[in-house]
Amino acid sequence: MATEVTHVSKDNIKSFKQLDLNDWLVTQCNTMGMKKPTPIQRNCILSILKGQDCIGCAKTGSGKTAAFALPILQKLSEDPYGIFALVLTPTRELAFQIAEQFNVLGQAYWSPSHSYHRWLRYDAARAGLEDTVSGTR
Repeated sequence: MATEVTHVSKDNIKSFKQLDLNDWLVTQCNTMGMKKPTPIQRNCILSILKGQDCIGCAKTGSGKTAAFALPILQKLSEDPYGIFALVLTPTRELAFQIAEQFNVLGQAYWSPSHSYHRWLRYDAARAGLEDTVSGTR
């Protein structure tokens, strides 16, 4: 169950729990060794959970993928129907890295027995796009 965040400055956020993430996601972050949110995560997760648009820029290894993957996984777990998110990437390698992070972050909620949860590599040539990864249930 998520806890409501009220009157907390983004600079004072020291834990994933303070970002209004569900307990299963907080536990998964801790299991992965992510003890406290990085600046990109502090500045993006709450806004995304509120349904606001968010553009972030940060260095490699700063936690950008988790900054958008955690709120996507939370919202997807609350309403798992239809096509929910599309993540566009400039390279195939990055698409696979992001898909792996979604799988790892979401594994506490979705087990392999949930056949409706799967990652699909979209046929980019047909779509006229570069490489894409889409998560659907």
